[in-house]
Amino acid sequence: MLTVSAWSEKEDGTRIAQMTASDTVVTLDGVVQRSGGASGDRLQYKLVPENPAAGDENEHTLVISCEDAYGNSDTITLTLLGERTRKGEPIGHATIYIDMTVLGLGVTSPLSYEVLSGEPASYSVAKAVWGYDAGDPFGTSANTFGWPSSEAAYNGSLDSQFYLKRLGNGSSMGTSANALHGSWSDYGSDRESVLAAIDGIFGENSPYAALWRSIYLAGISLNGCHDTSVGERDFAYGSGWLYSIGGGTYYPTTSLADYELQDGDVLVLRYTLAYGRDVGSGDIGNAFCVSMLNGSLNVSHQWSQDGTEPAVCASCGKIRACEHPQTEYRETEDGTMCYEFCLKCQKAITDPELHDWQITPIEQNDEQHSKTCRRCEKQIEEEHRFEFIEDTATCKQEGETVSRCMDCGYEKREPSEKLSHRPAIHVSEQEHWEECEVCGEEIEGLTRRTPLRMGRRSAGLGLHLRLYPTRRSARARWKLSWTFAPAVMRRHGAAAAARRLSATRPARLTTRTAMRSSWMNAPAALR
Repeated sequence: MLTVSAWSEKEDGTRIAQMTASDTVVTLDGVVQRSGGASGDRLQYKLVPENPAAGDENEHTLVISCEDAYGNSDTITLTLLGERTRKGEPIGHATIYIDMTVLGLGVTSPLSYEVLSGEPASYSVAKAVWGYDAGDPFGTSANTFGWPSSEAAYNGSLDSQFYLKRLGNGSSMGTSANALHGSWSDYGSDRESVLAAIDGIFGENSPYAALWRSIYLAGISLNGCHDTSVGERDFAYGSGWLYSIGGGTYYPTTSLADYELQDGDVLVLRYTLAYGRDVGSGDIGNAFCVSMLNGSLNVSHQWSQDGTEPAVCASCGKIRACEHPQTEYRETEDGTMCYEFCLKCQKAITDPELHDWQITPIEQNDEQHSKTCRRCEKQIEEEHRFEFIEDTATCKQEGETVSRCMDCGYEKREPSEKLSHRPAIHVSEQEHWEECEVCGEEIEGLTRRTPLRMGRRSAGLGLHLRLYPTRRSARARWKLSWTFAPAVMRRHGAAAAARRLSATRPARLTTRTAMRSSWMNAPAALR
């Protein structure tokens, strides 16, 4: 079978017109061939060359000539070489698969099929799909899909006018299909209600919604369906099985009985719901905006070109969504959020979101900062939230208190008074005195360096008295801290050292406040 696509075009490649059968002349070995029909813009010719009675090889000359109404013409000459084979002899392998994408049933795994010389493709389908035994010389296929023959039906015969009507794989294919069935009146009483029902079933932007909207607007009636198979006029009156060689979108109108598979061929049995318009067939004028084949769902809306707004798809009737050429952000009523709004279609195009604040200080304002939303540009003033950073005042000089806003980083500085000394008593073997823990300066007037005397036999025990009044008591209390010299500790131990200390009369200590020391104020180790 030969397919021819011919057209006239300008020098820059722009097409002028498609050639018809009356513009095209095809000859094989000098004999004019007649077109067997057309599929879309392609002419079909069935070529049956006369082979010589003797010899294993033969040669044929094919000439294709076209001339349009303006006298533009061209001719192609092809030489065809043939080899003689015996009927039923293996000549290679082809691939066969079944495509039911339009029903949401997917695509079968490809099946490798051994091609036999002289075997019509109708036999190949019967053998590969439901395991048909063709007898001598074609026999059976080693590989099959294993679908039951009881679910298969066809018109004509395997030898002539074969047309595949119905196929089933033994499961509930019909009821599992993602498809409508019944009558359009089941889905609504008018155009708008039916289209709304389709969008509700499949999803407004689903390719299947575009498919069934196109079927409805094309005037194709709905129908019932089989439960365990799919076939001609199931779901819609434009449904049925097509075949393609090569897996593309060219679907011959000639019978499979008139075609023989060749080595390397890809034979696809593809289901359509709309006379092929939903699977890529048809010319530019009647193809749907949606094409479903080989598991892919492709939508390319055919928007009106007359300049009217909004644009409408000529296939599925969908109204083109606004492209939102001019937008602005608007605030919600409660003022807590904002959203993007289209000035052309007067619709919100984003969901409300919390303001995206950018916070900046206000000059010469210690109490507030400014907040501006990056989207809607709303602006407000808000109180600082300060946290303490540092106080630079010391015992020797005044300073300042530094606080920083946790939101905008603004720093507030306020003067602070000079700090009071923090006294700490220091003791040596000879005396004790007070120094400020902050600045290290010896504090005058609070204490004086006082010699520290211990009783006899206490040379190895250093008892440091750290005396300071406790403010919480009306009576002055004094805490006693001590340290032992290492030698005494090693020699006598803590208990012995304590006994020696209790037997020793310490020097009398006097200050401006009456003091009383108690052995119970000593650390636990001393007791």
